[in-house]
Amino acid sequence: MFRKPQFWVVFVVLSVLCTAWAVMHFAEAFPLVTLDVTMDRAAAAAPAEELAVARGWGPENARHAVESSLDGRVQS
Repeated sequence: MFRKPQFWVVFVVLSVLCTAWAVMHFAEAFPLVTLDVTMDRAAAAAPAEELAVARGWGPENARHAVESSLDGRVQS
């Protein structure tokens, strides 16, 4: 069966058609999201500190740290 040229012709044509379909419909199956993060440390800390003061979170002279991480659900 694998030695017949008809098999390989059908196989190659089917492979090309499947590849073309996959390329055309890739964005539907795997939507890509691009998020540009333009916030630096100071821009993140100032609103967070204002919010903490306004809501009474934490001690009055609290020190702060900024952590940034990736959201896997947003990426996926």
